[in-house]
Amino acid sequence: CPAGYHGHDCKEPCSCQNGGQCHHMTGHCTCPPGWRGKHCQKVCVPGTYGKDCAEKCRCPRGEPCDHVTGGCDCPAGFEGLACEKPCEEGKYGSNCKETCSCPSENFACDSREGECTCKPGFFGADCHGGCSDGKYGPDCSSDCQCENGAKCHQSTGACTCEPGWIGSTCNEPCPMGMYGVNCTKYCTCQNGGQCDPVTGQCICLGGYHGENCEMACPPGFWGEKCLEKCLCENGARCDPETGHCQCGLGWTGELCDQECPPGKFGANCSKSCDCMNGAFCHAVTGCCQCTEGWYGQICEHACPPGFFGKDCNMTCDCQNGARCNHVTGQCTCVPGYFGDKCEKVCPKGRYGMNCLEKCECGEDGECDPLTGECKCAPGHAGLGCLSSCRRVHYGPNCQLTCDCGQSDHCDSVSGKCICQKGWVGANCDTPAAGKFVPGRITWETGNDLDEDHSGETFLDILGDKLQ
Repeated sequence: CPAGYHGHDCKEPCSCQNGGQCHHMTGHCTCPPGWRGKHCQKVCVPGTYGKDCAEKCRCPRGEPCDHVTGGCDCPAGFEGLACEKPCEEGKYGSNCKETCSCPSENFACDSREGECTCKPGFFGADCHGGCSDGKYGPDCSSDCQCENGAKCHQSTGACTCEPGWIGSTCNEPCPMGMYGVNCTKYCTCQNGGQCDPVTGQCICLGGYHGENCEMACPPGFWGEKCLEKCLCENGARCDPETGHCQCGLGWTGELCDQECPPGKFGANCSKSCDCMNGAFCHAVTGCCQCTEGWYGQICEHACPPGFFGKDCNMTCDCQNGARCNHVTGQCTCVPGYFGDKCEKVCPKGRYGMNCLEKCECGEDGECDPLTGECKCAPGHAGLGCLSSCRRVHYGPNCQLTCDCGQSDHCDSVSGKCICQKGWVGANCDTPAAGKFVPGRITWETGNDLDEDHSGETFLDILGDKLQ
C-alpha cells in the first residue's frame, strides 16, 4: 500500500500520528521513540523515554528528560544524557550550549556563567604573566613539590621528571635495569654492570669492560676498565675484579712469590703434609720423598733387614749376624766379632762387643769371644783357670767325673784311674793276687813290697764271709 493507507485494496487511510508507521494490512500504528497510544498521539509519561517509552530517565535530582532522546535539561556547566559531563573547554551554560568569548588561550571560561579568568599558571589583567619557578595554580599561589630537577606544570603542578626519575614528585630513581625518561628503557649491561639511570651507559664491575660490560679483562689485567696490571708471579691467576693473586700449587704469599714452607703443599700451601721421619714433602703434589733408610707412602717404614740407603736399594754385606744400619749401611757387630763387615773373630785374649773386653782366663784357658767365659784346659777350672781338678773330676773345666771303682783318684787331664794298693784294672775294680796271713789275707798288688810290708793291704774276714 502507498504511505498513509492500509487494508484491502489499500483504500483505508492510516490514523497514526507523530510519525507513527501504519501496518499495511491491519492499520496498527508502530510509534517512533518518545510516543505512545493507539494512534501515537501521546508523549511518554514523565520519567520515561525512547522506543515504546521503555527507557527510564537518568537525570540528576529526578528532573524530567527529553521523551525522545532521554536527554536531560542539564544545569549550567554540564551536559550528557545524565548530565555527567562537565563542559569542555570553550563551552558553558545549560547543556554547554553557549560558546566562550575569552580574548586569549591564557584565559579560562567559567563553565556556568562564561566569565573569563586567568588559567592556573598565569596572572595579570591580560593573563600573559606566567608563574615563577616553584609556583603553580590560580594566581601562582601554590608551591611545586617536584624534586631532582623536575619541571612543575604552571597550571596543575604536575611534575615532568628528568630522565632517570619517576614518581608523582620525581623522587624515585629508576628501578634496576631501567633508565631514561619515565624509566621506560631497558638496560643492556652484562656481568653485573650497573646502568646509568639517565643515559643507560653501563658502569662495569671490576674485571669487565666493553659497551655492555660483555668482555672480561685480558690475562694480566684487572680492575675498573681493566686498566690495572696484575703483579702475580709463578703462574698465579689474578682476580679480574680485585687483583688478588690466586696462587697455583706449591706457592703462597701476596704475590705468590714464596714456595710452600716445610710441611705444607697444594694451592696457596693450604694443605698439610703427613710425611714422617724427616721426609721431604713435594710442594705441588704432597707426595713424600723419603730420606735414606725409609720407605712407604708417608715414609713410615724403615728399610727391611738386609737393605739400606735411598729407597732401600742398597744391599747390606754385614757378616756373622751383624745388624746393618738402615740409613748408612754401617755394620753393628754382635759380641765376639769385629771389622767393617764383622768378618773377624775377636783375637785371643779379647771378647765382647767390638772385642773391647779383656779375657781373664790365665795361661791354662781360652776365652769365649762372645761371652768372655773361660774354657779351661783339661785339668783346670775356676776363675782364671787357676784351680786344679779335685780328685774325682777331670777334663776341660773339670766338668767330667772319674769312674774308678775302689779308687777316688784319677788323672785330672785324661781321667785315667790311679788305683789304690790292692786294686787293679782300668777302673780299679779288680782285686790284685794276694797271700794268706794268719787272721788276714794279703793281696798282692803286683808291686814290690817294702821290707816293712808297708805296701800290703790287710782285710779282716769272718769265716765264709770272704768271697
